[in-house]
Amino acid sequence: MARCLGEDQILISLLVQYAIEHMVIDVLTQELTDLDAAHLDALTERLDGLPKGGSLRAAFEFEQRIYVGWARRAVRESEDDAQAVQTLRSIVAESATDENPLPHVSREQITKWLDGTWSDYSEILKLLDESPDARKEKWGALQQRVRAENPFSAVVLPGLGPCCEVRDKNTAIRALFKAAIVIARDGSKRVPGLRDPFGDGSFGYKETTGGFRLWSQLEFRGKRVELAVGSVEKN
Repeated sequence: MARCLGEDQILISLLVQYAIEHMVIDVLTQELTDLDAAHLDALTERLDGLPKGGSLRAAFEFEQRIYVGWARRAVRESEDDAQAVQTLRSIVAESATDENPLPHVSREQITKWLDGTWSDYSEILKLLDESPDARKEKWGALQQRVRAENPFSAVVLPGLGPCCEVRDKNTAIRALFKAAIVIARDGSKRVPGLRDPFGDGSFGYKETTGGFRLWSQLEFRGKRVELAVGSVEKN
């Protein structure tokens, strides 16, 4: 169900996909150590056969094409400056400050902002394949620039950064879950060969009473991303 939700490539649907996947994985990890090899193999086969679901790149491209594309067209088709401002009034008004009031904005100026926002989305798309640390630095520079240059981008873009962080967390959790299935089936001897997509080697591993813990080098909001497999213990 989660993957089907994300297939429309709308950002909110994709975030719901991630949330449902995390919930299901959290439940299943508590049962892995009670499953035999046949059931673990069946679970792996089921995971491999899931629909592709949505992607953050496709969702950003959709927003760029539909949202920014619509705004550019609406401004271009406006009869005059007043109508152009009215069309995007909430965004323009939110961008105004005491230090930088916007008592009058021309259609030409709005068009320049929107053209810049289109380019900003294109720049964001290039950051998606960067490592979290590299992306964070470049994302900060992009935010600083748009706050100074483009009121439209300053309002629209800030929410996209956290979406990248959630995407990375989802990538790590899915990789951890697949690794947990392998360990539950074959034992801890398989740990060294299970690569962390956000580290230089394998996942971290620790046995616990009734199960084990796996963790990635990825941190999400100050905490490492991990899975507790089997009975929930505080080991």
